[in-house]
Amino acid sequence: MQNRFLYFLLPGLFAFLPAAPGVSPHSMPHPEFTLSHNQFAFRLLDAVLAEDTSNSNKLVSPLSLYLTLGMLCNGAAHETRDSIIQAMQASDLELASINGLCKETLQQLPLEADQAQFSIANALWYNRRRLTLVPDYQQLMETFYYAPVQPLDFGSKMAAAHVNDWLAQNTQGEITHILDATQPTDAMILLNALYFKSSWSTPFEPSDTYWEDFSRNHAGDVSAHSVPYMRKHQVVRTFSDTSFTMVELPCGQDRHFALYALLPQDQSRSIGSWMSTLDPSRLNAALDKMTPQYLDLSIPRWTCDYSIGDGLAVLGLLGMGSTFQ
Repeated sequence: MQNRFLYFLLPGLFAFLPAAPGVSPHSMPHPEFTLSHNQFAFRLLDAVLAEDTSNSNKLVSPLSLYLTLGMLCNGAAHETRDSIIQAMQASDLELASINGLCKETLQQLPLEADQAQFSIANALWYNRRRLTLVPDYQQLMETFYYAPVQPLDFGSKMAAAHVNDWLAQNTQGEITHILDATQPTDAMILLNALYFKSSWSTPFEPSDTYWEDFSRNHAGDVSAHSVPYMRKHQVVRTFSDTSFTMVELPCGQDRHFALYALLPQDQSRSIGSWMSTLDPSRLNAALDKMTPQYLDLSIPRWTCDYSIGDGLAVLGLLGMGSTFQ
């Protein structure tokens, strides 16, 4: 069984972007990293759904948080370090192994392909008026996480603008703001920026778009809303059992990425309840059983803007509660 590497998770439509099965194994993340990260991805999604029970769509990037926790872990010790590693689902790995696997993954991710753009960047700023950074830590960040470590005057009015400018540059202008201001008492900022943009390998034709009612009755909302649907007739890889139906939609001409859309069979069941039945091994088993079928495929066209309201609460549910006491 081949483990696929999850980049994103979006419940509701529930989608994620793994490297396509046809990609060379030499360009895939290491199996140990894949296992730890994918277990973390499901734990993270469970925690987000538990913390935010609204009917809104949720969009999270487990890879971003996993790498950020890896950087944070290198600056921690004792119980704090143990809680971070536990939250990362990496208790079986030494910290040196985590660092090496993160570096290997950043090196091997298919960062650019025809008609697809994917970039990921890390950065660290420390308050030069409060901290003196240990040289070994700076070397670890730059060597294993490719994260430039920069001193910054957190009391300056321009400090937040400096961080926001870095973010805008590394998300192609899609995210331009994360900080209103910094405080002189702040010690450090760790930041990850992930950007992905791609065309479908087989595009949806705009002329085939149609409008129809969409009801989120699976989330307890029985009201219907008229929304545009993307539609096409083509052969796609599919899987179906008594729990869910899944289709694969490759991205880019080289198909290094794919979106997988999962639709629960029992649409009256909440996403959180349904997600409790799913884990990486079951998902991988379903991916291995996908077969080509000719479908009349319709998917609601959507946009999603999401931010986690209480990040500390989510991290607490992952096992890091003692870190913030």
